[in-house]
Amino acid sequence: MIATYVEPAVTPLSFHDAQTALRWAMGNPSLAQMSLCLAKSALETGRWQKIWNFNFGNAKAGGSYVGMFTCIRLNEVLKGKVVWFDPDSEGWAVPPGHPQTRMRAFANAWDGAEQYMGLMRDRFKLAYDAMMTGDSVKYVRTLKATGYFTADEEPYLREMDKAWAEMSE
Repeated sequence: MIATYVEPAVTPLSFHDAQTALRWAMGNPSLAQMSLCLAKSALETGRWQKIWNFNFGNAKAGGSYVGMFTCIRLNEVLKGKVVWFDPDSEGWAVPPGHPQTRMRAFANAWDGAEQYMGLMRDRFKLAYDAMMTGDSVKYVRTLKATGYFTADEEPYLREMDKAWAEMSE
């Protein structure tokens, strides 16, 4: 791996702090765009109370990722089943840890928000463009189609809409 390993740390944020960092990283978003961005990040991080190392979108650190990374126990939905991965499973030692458990890590919320929006704009451009329409259904369907998440689409859409409604109040 090219990235530098750092210890995993839960880095909780308030709604205000998450909103401030993401708004800064987005530039000048509309209310709908900001709400969708906040809703997705809230969903991914347990309303920013379970955010690891300021990783707003639970973005993984692949083999060519340059920056910091950490390893955490996590699950993926594969072929309709929840599969758990441990950093030190299947003969992997930390670091580098099992590839499924390598997550991007950031020094602060500003770096995390900037990198998150950059990842969305660059690697998940179709999903980013869908987010910018302000249409939650289009956004979730595009996220799924581009491989951003592995879970079933409908529960994700329900949670996204719930989070969006809460953020828009």
